Amino acid sequence: MDYMRTTHVKLAAWYESLIDFVIAGSAVVWLGITFFLEQLGYLSTSTFEMSFTAGIGAIIVIQGFITYKAYRLVSITSFVVGAIVVIVGLTFASPVAGAGPLILIALGIAILALGVAEALGR
Repeated sequence: MDYMRTTHVKLAAWYESLIDFVIAGSAVVWLGITFFLEQLGYLSTSTFEMSFTAGIGAIIVIQGFITYKAYRLVSITSFVVGAIVVIVGLTFASPVAGAGPLILIALGIAILALGVAEALGR
């Protein structure tokens, strides 16, 4: 039985390491694609910032889905951070100057309120 447990732990560690490499590699590939498109003139600087940031946020959310599928554990952190990064990326396209920081402040207040409500509810 000890051998089975050790093998399972090693396999889980290998799989987790594989997920980390796939996510990191995907982020670097996405960075390369967006840089390449900007260099060719297909993306302006503001469009590059929006595309890159929103893409990285999407990759983080996908990591949350992969973690859930593999371990049946909901990684709220991946979903929240990924969603925040996507929203920040999309604010680069906003015509309202300073919308990004205001959205971050609102999200931060909402996260703090949820944390306090959960702590007081226990």
